[in-house]
Amino acid sequence: MKKVLSMLLVFCLLSTCVAMAEGGFTPGTYTGVGQGRNGEITVEVTLNDSGITDIQVVNSEETPSIGGVAMDSLIAEIVDTQSLAVDAMTGATESSRGLMEAVSNAVTAAGADPELLMKAAVETTKEQVELSADVVIVGAGGAGLTAAVEAARAGASVIVIEAQAFPGGSTGRAGGWLLSAATEEEAAEHGSLTAEQLAEEFEIYGTEYHDRELSEAFMNNLNENRDWIVAEAKEYGYEISRFYDPGFYPLDPADESTMDYTVVYNLMDVTHETLREGDGCWITSTLYEEAKKAGAEFYLDTTATELLSENGAATGIVAVNKNGTTYTVYGKSIILACGGYGANMDLVVKYCGADPENFIYHGAPSNTGFGIVAGESIGARIEHDPSFLYNGNELYNTVGGLVVNGNTEVLDANNQPIPNLYAAGEISCVTVMDPGLFTRGHNIAWDINSGRIAGQVTAARATETEPAA
Repeated sequence: MKKVLSMLLVFCLLSTCVAMAEGGFTPGTYTGVGQGRNGEITVEVTLNDSGITDIQVVNSEETPSIGGVAMDSLIAEIVDTQSLAVDAMTGATESSRGLMEAVSNAVTAAGADPELLMKAAVETTKEQVELSADVVIVGAGGAGLTAAVEAARAGASVIVIEAQAFPGGSTGRAGGWLLSAATEEEAAEHGSLTAEQLAEEFEIYGTEYHDRELSEAFMNNLNENRDWIVAEAKEYGYEISRFYDPGFYPLDPADESTMDYTVVYNLMDVTHETLREGDGCWITSTLYEEAKKAGAEFYLDTTATELLSENGAATGIVAVNKNGTTYTVYGKSIILACGGYGANMDLVVKYCGADPENFIYHGAPSNTGFGIVAGESIGARIEHDPSFLYNGNELYNTVGGLVVNGNTEVLDANNQPIPNLYAAGEISCVTVMDPGLFTRGHNIAWDINSGRIAGQVTAARATETEPAA
């Protein structure tokens, strides 16, 4: 009798194994948990007998505009390819891995082997594609998105190349503070700095390459730019509040007891002291939707690799997407808005003297210095301020890169504009920015200011010449 029962048990086990091998999965909905960047990610995975039919994130602490967007894209790719052997989304590696871990654990909870989903997901295409537009923008952070909105609304055709799987850049990861200039009343009541005072202070604490004229124009545009982006964001339900923020440097460098106050704007639910990662989404999410609405085309997960030029003039960009397609994109104007170099350890060591062993970078991982190297390759003037390490080895943003004029044209070593080449955002802030955290919101304010100018100027010249080919 025992022998018969043993044989029956073996038969049942073999039958189960055969069923698993033929179908692979037990239909149903299963829960799995993985570790993301900011906490646990919980998913519900629905299976039929052959694979995954649906994935729902039921709990996540990931930043919506970064990890949240990346997970949405990754879920679609997993379901489409029926594979967990997909690449983590550029710019949201920890969120991506956490999601895949959660899905894998859900599959395990179903009694199946996650290895069944580890087949190769996508084969690279190696396709060659040529594109052209009036304005070609490298980078979909605050500056690039702003330029895209302005240029597309003015009627220019716009193509935006972004290395990450989602827009936002360092602006989307930032605390979201936006510098403003105090009115005379605010200055009297709160001790906040007016546009003229801000220009004076930025000159005092600015780099040795400081351009007072450019900086003063920037300060005079602060409130107009603020009103513009706040009005845009309110259309998407973002409620923006004004704060009176203490600065980090004394008004009088010789008297540390005199501290400035500045007027800054941010999301209504942000406390005065908090710098939450991802609150910059009120700016970048708004701009991304408006740019698409205006007709701008976006190529995400696509990394610029080369700046094309002819006879000293910029003519286009070569870029490669995650599936291996190479895009050669020609433009009448090229805007480099691809951030600084904080994610390039070699450049950080070279320009900031950082220790690679303990270095911490808080910006976008796509900020590899491409625009700086690319600009230098056709003779752009490059300047750097090395004093931006906090706590000895921590970096939020770099102050160094291309030098621009008031039209955001990139200048050469003789301070003459390089034809067709423009720059906006962090890559172009060295002649206007203050060192350290002089005040919150100055970086994003410069992104918007320089991005608006670049978009307007390049759109205005869109009818002058045909794109290079």
